[in-house]
Amino acid sequence: MLLASRVVENEEFPGATVRTPAIIELDGSSDVFKHEMFGPIIFVVKAASTTQSIALAKASAIESGAITWVAYTTDTGVQDDGIEAALEAGVSVAFNLTGSLFVNQSAAYSDFHVTGGNVAGNASLTDPAFVAQRFVTVGVRVEP
Repeated sequence: MLLASRVVENEEFPGATVRTPAIIELDGSSDVFKHEMFGPIIFVVKAASTTQSIALAKASAIESGAITWVAYTTDTGVQDDGIEAALEAGVSVAFNLTGSLFVNQSAAYSDFHVTGGNVAGNASLTDPAFVAQRFVTVGVRVEP
């Protein structure tokens, strides 16, 4: 446990229970992060290299599904590798966000929630081709 969850008071909603995420460190050999966990929770997964980190994320998304990835890098080669892995895993990815990430960020424009490209979301909300699963849309968002 790197940081335990704690209660945060919300003046606007005094009766609500609001919690910060728990931050838990795991080794890359663990499979805990490959399973759905209801949070708030953040896993920090230690890996031997950036290449291994990308491979772990890709394998996890293919095996267990992923709705979205957030990645941070100043190396365009790493960004390219991350995009390629996201495309192969069928998961939308956003790079270098400094503000909020909305898991269904594209839903504001099309009701499109998941890519339909992995087991986290095997259909989109607006694409009738989900029955055949021939086409998927993977979003890539890059901020400077």
